[in-house]
Amino acid sequence: MVLSKHSIHILPAAIISVMIIIISYGLNRILQKSIIKLGEKHNLAVQIIRALKFLTRYFILLIATILILENLHVQISALFGTFGIIAVGIGFALQNTLADMTAGLFILYYKPFFVGDYISFTSNELQQNLEGKVIDIDLRCTELKYNGNKILIPNNLIYRSAITVKKA
Repeated sequence: MVLSKHSIHILPAAIISVMIIIISYGLNRILQKSIIKLGEKHNLAVQIIRALKFLTRYFILLIATILILENLHVQISALFGTFGIIAVGIGFALQNTLADMTAGLFILYYKPFFVGDYISFTSNELQQNLEGKVIDIDLRCTELKYNGNKILIPNNLIYRSAITVKKA
């Protein structure tokens, strides 16, 4: 079998692309295990570990994709502009959700209260006092139980308020 001129140029790029994929996969596995070990060592909440693993995986995927496209001589400068505009639009659309998730990370990291604690706080935004027993804390919201009712409160609302905590 005789290779054409085009095939001779593609073969090294394909080999390098496969190497990038293998290295990225290995790096991802190493970092995922490191995140778990660090999370256990520093007693981080499962949600924080899960978020860090998610961000790491997609960051490595993004870098690997960029390297492969560059290796294949694909012009990606126009793609960066397009992705930048899309990212701004998504950022505006998810502004409240991202604020809730960021506040959720801070709550899970600093641990001002735990599941089982009774908390109360005044929400300036809702102009009312909210209280209840903490049933669950996740990245987006905190679940309280008050008078038999479940109340889901966005974490950003809690994080921006002064909280009274009665330990369980």
